[in-house]
Amino acid sequence: MPQYDAIATLYAKIHRLPTFAYGFNASFLKMVGDVKDKTALDLACGAGQVTFELFERGAASVLGVDESDEMLKIARQDSRATRVRFLHAKVGEMGKIGTFDVITGSWLLHYSASKGELRRMCDDIVANMADDAVFYCINSNPLSPLSKIAKYDDCIEANEPLREGDKLRITHMVDGRPVWFEIYFWHLSTYERVLFEAGLNMDFTTVSPSEEGLRRYGYEFWREFIMSPTAIMMRCIKR
Repeated sequence: MPQYDAIATLYAKIHRLPTFAYGFNASFLKMVGDVKDKTALDLACGAGQVTFELFERGAASVLGVDESDEMLKIARQDSRATRVRFLHAKVGEMGKIGTFDVITGSWLLHYSASKGELRRMCDDIVANMADDAVFYCINSNPLSPLSKIAKYDDCIEANEPLREGDKLRITHMVDGRPVWFEIYFWHLSTYERVLFEAGLNMDFTTVSPSEEGLRRYGYEFWREFIMSPTAIMMRCIKR
């Protein structure tokens, strides 16, 4: 059973946290930019936060893919669900399901338990890209994997020193309750190399709070988030 089946109801609310609403999600969607009239594929779509945003921004069609039945049940309860499509599938095993101009992967690649699994994920991504398509990804930041920022209700636990493939436990507090899940540590150079081997060139940037987030919470609230971002964003195009 995918680990998100057991925490789906609480995890679906995680995007309400300031760090997600005004930090991670805002940065990611700003990077994705204009999707008007484009075909979009949202991988690891969860409850559909990015999926529905792509629809709201005018994408010609949107398909959300996730391996968690429970997360997809929540997504399909949204009033906009009749305007987008959802597919139960696991990235790395789904193969070619279409041809898309924009592919997004929010919190996807760091679930690869091995380099082979990471490569299979990347192969699936490339198989579904149009020639001029772009793959956008937000991922845990391997440049600062052990940041512990309790003020943001966010904690990353792991043993040091980290080795490739080590498991990290992520905990967020949602509605006063801990929601935790596990991901894997890979060096940034590993992501870059595996993406390259799959046929993609990658560049990256870290996240930052939106202007609205800065106005609402003030710079002091965001200081640690800015100084030690726990997420990194990647933009990939075909070679």
